[in-house]
Amino acid sequence: MTELRPFTGLVADMNTTCKICCISTTSAHVGCFEIFTYIMAFSMLLEEIRQVLFRDNRPIKYIRQKVEDWIRDSWNKIDITSYVLFTTAIVLRFTISTSLFWLVRGLFCFSFMIYFIRFSQILFVFEQLGPKIIMIKKMMVDLIFFLVILLMTILAFGVICQAILNPEASLTWNIIKDVIYWPYFQMYGELFLEDGFQEG
Repeated sequence: MTELRPFTGLVADMNTTCKICCISTTSAHVGCFEIFTYIMAFSMLLEEIRQVLFRDNRPIKYIRQKVEDWIRDSWNKIDITSYVLFTTAIVLRFTISTSLFWLVRGLFCFSFMIYFIRFSQILFVFEQLGPKIIMIKKMMVDLIFFLVILLMTILAFGVICQAILNPEASLTWNIIKDVIYWPYFQMYGELFLEDGFQEG
């Protein structure tokens, strides 16, 4: 099981990740706030490397086994995903034109979201919330099967609706979107009456 970090480390990590989404990616200028965030994120990455190297008493030459043991933990897989996204965002930040900074900001936002999922680990220390996190984690397997059945139902209904309502429509991305978009929101009672059941 992944070791729980001290409270001060947790606060520092949360402080950093809260700043990630606020990074100014609308101009080529790199401010002090952004540099500080990069440094803090890099320090978090170094902490993960330290966990890998010194997780047990085996010498460094067993690094492969240590990495394999480390990556078995689902929390560490979340860490890898967040660091890959964040690093990709930083690389793109300094290599693409300013007109594409919306892509960089999107990657920062996804990284921010994954960091917050990672913070749910702190709930393990609470007597009431800890078991619920474990239950949710185990329930995800059953939820995936349910979502597959739901997706099949939505696709079947969506294809039938589009075939009946728009028989002359050509195959476009709009049709593909409507196959999922319309039936999904109709589950919640949105009938799209104002659209007159027209394509798009």
